[in-house]
Amino acid sequence: MALTEEAREARRKYMKEYRAKNRERLLEKQREYYQANKEKYKKNNERYWNKVVAERGENNESIADQEQFKQADG
Repeated sequence: MALTEEAREARRKYMKEYRAKNRERLLEKQREYYQANKEKYKKNNERYWNKVVAERGENNESIADQEQFKQADG
């Protein structure tokens, strides 16, 4: 079901007013959700950075080798 431009604009306006009126309540829900899932966020973050380090491991070694060659030449 496609909304008309007029309906989209009305929806945007309504949601903006709703968020302004209920800002504290919405932020409180957001904080509660974050606290409830904090461990999950930490695990995902750790998993992401471990993956990044593993992917960049070879690149970091080659960069270190390049640094040594620069120092030896220069």
